[in-house]
Amino acid sequence: MQILSVALKNFKSHSDREFQFQIGTNAICGENGAGKSSILEAIAWTLFNHTGAYNKEDLIRNGASSAQVMVRFVSDRDGRTYEVQRCTTKGYTLYDPQLSVKLDFKLINEEVMPWLRQQFNVAPGTDLARLFANTIGVPQGTFTAAFLETTENRRKVFDAILKVEEYKSLHRDLKPLEDLAKAEVEQLDRKITECEEALQEWDAVKERRSTLHREITQNQATLAQLQTKLTQLQAEKDRLATQAQVVRQLQADVQKAIAQAEGKRQANQVLRQSVDRAQQAVTICTAKRSSYQAFQQAEAALKSLDQQIKQRQQLQKSRDAQQQALRDRQSELTKLSLQLDRTH
Repeated sequence: MQILSVALKNFKSHSDREFQFQIGTNAICGENGAGKSSILEAIAWTLFNHTGAYNKEDLIRNGASSAQVMVRFVSDRDGRTYEVQRCTTKGYTLYDPQLSVKLDFKLINEEVMPWLRQQFNVAPGTDLARLFANTIGVPQGTFTAAFLETTENRRKVFDAILKVEEYKSLHRDLKPLEDLAKAEVEQLDRKITECEEALQEWDAVKERRSTLHREITQNQATLAQLQTKLTQLQAEKDRLATQAQVVRQLQADVQKAIAQAEGKRQANQVLRQSVDRAQQAVTICTAKRSSYQAFQQAEAALKSLDQQIKQRQQLQKSRDAQQQALRDRQSELTKLSLQLDRTH
């Protein structure tokens, strides 16, 4: 990460100042109390969430209601420039000047700090405030103090800086991978040994390869001839298949014609039988013509008698009806005569 500028507004002794930094080492000079340390403290508060022994109210210039710091830096993650602005009352504002947009981060520990760790290219679990206090912003006169401490105290300071526990954890996590790599190396060594043994037969293999190459060339020529022959045979097969299709169609037509002929033959046989029966009937009719005529005459006479009988029956019915009517009238006449006699 490279810091490009720091802008202070009502931060400690600074009312409204901006400081530009160049690539490499920059020296901040000034009299005691001029606010040199405030610049580093502003960076610590804005980028590392570190205030040291100060309270938030101690950061605000006397007479002001809030303090504000804006830091521009180049990210180690993507090499782009970002602006981080922090205010004692409004919180953080993250700005991407290349896209001219504000990044939608509000929560410090859940959003802003993880984003800053990414831009600083440090481990996700790094305590940025502790990193600044022990490594970046060591107070004047105490830069070498940690080296004079006891072994236990030095370990507390430098183990965190050097991430000894993380390396130990990484070493433990990589142990299975190391074992796997060793097994792979042993397997590769065995394969190398096998290859070296196979190389001892290299001349015989080359001779065998030449022989096989000649055989392959001959086989390829033979294959080309066979493929040409196969093409010809395939064409002949297609031609024969077409002829076979025509033959099958002709056979089907012949079978159909045979079936039709058989049907007509049977029909002719039926007609011939019918003609024979008709001729027999004609012969019979010719031989029995006189009898048939007599039969017809007798049948006509029988019909005439039937009509006469029906007429006679009708006349009898009429006579019976008239006789019944006569009897009824006689009975009525008798009644009238009796009545007439009674009247006299």
